[in-house]
Amino acid sequence: MRYSILVNGKRRSVDAAPNTPLLWVLRDDLQLTGTKYGCGIALCGACTVHLKGVPARGTWLSTAETARLTPQLGAPPGNSPSNALRPR
Repeated sequence: MRYSILVNGKRRSVDAAPNTPLLWVLRDDLQLTGTKYGCGIALCGACTVHLKGVPARGTWLSTAETARLTPQLGAPPGNSPSNALRPR
């Protein structure tokens, strides 16, 4: 299924199954590797992203859920992490 998500202020289209975790869409489809795979069960926090200002685990969020939330990738001004999701 085709989804449109907002990443770094750009609308991006991805073709993924509805249950594909956001982590894999970011890393594999969009080549944004700042969000890491850690434990695989969302306990260690390596896959943490921010959606609308709220921390969320990228291994738990599906592509379908993420498309509804329209995430944006990029660190807020003054912060150094290059691949943190933040609200628009």
